[in-house]
Amino acid sequence: ATNPNESAFERIAAMCTPNLTDNANVNVAKFSTDCYVALTETPVPVQFDLFSLETIGHFRYNDSVKCQVTTAHPHLDANGDIYNIFTKIGPKSAYQFCRISEAGSARGILAEVKVQNPAYVHSFALTDNYIILAEGSYAVAPLSLLLSGKPFIENFVWQPSRPSRFIVVRKDGAAG
Repeated sequence: ATNPNESAFERIAAMCTPNLTDNANVNVAKFSTDCYVALTETPVPVQFDLFSLETIGHFRYNDSVKCQVTTAHPHLDANGDIYNIFTKIGPKSAYQFCRISEAGSARGILAEVKVQNPAYVHSFALTDNYIILAEGSYAVAPLSLLLSGKPFIENFVWQPSRPSRFIVVRKDGAAG
């Protein structure tokens, strides 16, 4: 949650170097043959031992991708690749569609779709050829998130006049 005692300046500074929670209590996933992680909606997976369930530490991606929010439900396809969607919230907000190959820990951005007021994204659909995001009407204005001092989720507002839409991205990263 947002610290209500922080000034607007402190909240702005925190966006540059966020202290994201690692309370990974939403889902578990297998990232490779011997790598199991617990996930939440921040991009801080917690690796654990499958047999003892002891925490090993934060799983470190081998890339420079930056994001604040991710789904806790990555999807695995028949080829062993993992797909997920990240939401960047700020002056230039966007959804990023990514793939992690089964052999590695590097995320590759397949597509980025700019959005003015990002919707709350919990999960998405995956077909043989496409990643499909159903964008709903529960959305956030980035400036409100920055200035309100309220906990993250309390900044999202149901906007009944905002139409829902489907965003479809090819899994191979090709345009169209």
